[in-house]
Amino acid sequence: MAPDRLEVPPKGQELLGKHTSDLVSDDTKILESGTVLGTLKYNSSYDGYAKGSKGYYMPVKIGKIGEEVETEVNGTVRKNPFPDDSMLVAKIKDKDTIVKVSVDNVAVATLNFKKATFKREA
Repeated sequence: MAPDRLEVPPKGQELLGKHTSDLVSDDTKILESGTVLGTLKYNSSYDGYAKGSKGYYMPVKIGKIGEEVETEVNGTVRKNPFPDDSMLVAKIKDKDTIVKVSVDNVAVATLNFKKATFKREA
């Protein structure tokens, strides 16, 4: 993986009590432009993310390694120590959600979900 890229983790990757395949379809990918293609699956319970949390989530593997990772989701910024496994999960509201990822104050990628499918089980 290029150091300035984000990619979808393997489908069996464990992420806060869920697997990649619980969150997105196997064909989900992130283009170089930051456009996410594929299906985000609705999760009615994702306590590993946050107690009582439900919705759509985007798992990513960060190519750039550093000390601190910053995510900005629709204007809300969160700074955390860089994860040991280089994995990150962002909660996605809808197709208009924008996720910006920076490592040590250097922009890595901006994700958009305009071409993604949002699947809610009946």
